[in-house]
Amino acid sequence: MKLGIRTRLIVSLFVLMALSFWLTAVVLIKDADKRLESHHIEMAEHHVKVLAEGSLDGLVSEDFELLEQWVNSSLPTERYAYAALVKPNGQVLTHTDLSLIGNNTSTYKEPVQFKRRTAIYNERQIVEIVYSSVLGDTHFANAHMAYYIDIEHEQSQQTFYRLILIMLASTILMMLGVYFITDKVITPVRQLTNDVSAFTLAKGVRFSPRIFNRKDEIGELAHSFDQMSYRLIKSFKEINQAHDEALHSKEEAEAANLAKSEFLTNISHELRTPMHAILGCSDLALDKADSKEKVEQYVGLIKNSGERLMKLIDNLLDVSKLETGKYVLDIEEGSLLAVFEKCRDENQSLLEEKELTVQVDNQPVSIFMFDQAAIERVLSNLLINAIRYSKQRTDIVVSIMEGRQPDGSLVQHFKIKNEGAIIPQDELSKVFEAFVQSSATKDGSGGTGLGLSISKKIVEKHGGKIWAENLPDEKGVVFHMTLPEE
Repeated sequence: MKLGIRTRLIVSLFVLMALSFWLTAVVLIKDADKRLESHHIEMAEHHVKVLAEGSLDGLVSEDFELLEQWVNSSLPTERYAYAALVKPNGQVLTHTDLSLIGNNTSTYKEPVQFKRRTAIYNERQIVEIVYSSVLGDTHFANAHMAYYIDIEHEQSQQTFYRLILIMLASTILMMLGVYFITDKVITPVRQLTNDVSAFTLAKGVRFSPRIFNRKDEIGELAHSFDQMSYRLIKSFKEINQAHDEALHSKEEAEAANLAKSEFLTNISHELRTPMHAILGCSDLALDKADSKEKVEQYVGLIKNSGERLMKLIDNLLDVSKLETGKYVLDIEEGSLLAVFEKCRDENQSLLEEKELTVQVDNQPVSIFMFDQAAIERVLSNLLINAIRYSKQRTDIVVSIMEGRQPDGSLVQHFKIKNEGAIIPQDELSKVFEAFVQSSATKDGSGGTGLGLSISKKIVEKHGGKIWAENLPDEKGVVFHMTLPEE
């Protein structure tokens, strides 16, 4: 016969409670036995010490009547078996059992305190405690006192039986409570199960009113299932939407692969150009080995091409470090204006080639903490980018301003503006991505497209931002960079 949920629950609860009650009873009984035994030992030690010390006067004066009075009055309750005074040689001086006076018994020759031992007396188990009567260096006698152990066991058994009765009564009451509680819970749970089983994506879950309108946990569970079914239906719609987005992502991935291919084509060209120069100049230097001036000229060209090649390799390595988070900043105090002026001086020859003028609109700004070498690289990239796409004989305008962020902290704002080719609107954010070049860079101006990508990651590593905007009327481009105070 298959048991119902309620029956299984009640039986399981009964078994668990019976086991827990039995274990609890055993633990309580053992704990009570230990505490009771400890109490009896303490009491017996107290009484035997009183007997040993109180009988010293009678032992010294050999007043046996006084000793007999001490022994007979030393037993506090009926649970004590006997009390006695025994000489160190084993002779019984006095005993509550008068028939044993004068006999020999086992005792201690040397003085002892609270020595315990178990024995059998009158066919019952006892614990005997011995304490010596000592005055000065004289060991007069040993006080013996014994109490029965079986009385403790009887008390423990009575306590155990009381606990069992209490536990049985509690179990019956709890089983009755469980029966009535389950009657109120299991019936609506079955109805709830039937309603949930009828779930469809088209209709969701249709709960019966007497379940859905309940104000208890069952009603809350019904509402939770209702919300879950709603979210499930919504999830299926989102899956369909995600499918469409995945198709779009696939198209973007294909575009990214195309960008990577273009990047590899560009980087191959950038690598081959200095390598051709190095190889060609090396051959010419070998052919003109007899002309020192020619050799020096060709070696200089080789050096320039090698430096160009090394810069390109450094860019590739830095892209890798920035992507993997291994690029470490060397933070120190510095001035953005001083760093930019250094970049301008280093690129003065490029400015003169196109007859460009750099105008700096600098407002008083604070000394900030940043990696000067890294920021110099960013500003140099921005300046070279501005020079490359500026029209002949125009101005490059640079401004450095200081302001405050919404949280009140300082921020420095660097802007560089040039007149020339603009960046298509849909490419303004993409020019900072690796493997992506603006179509404006494909007009023969050169470059690999790594500079702005590296610059963006360096600025973001400082906690700043970098972006580009086209000037009104398509007159040129302005690049912005912000650096926070910390």
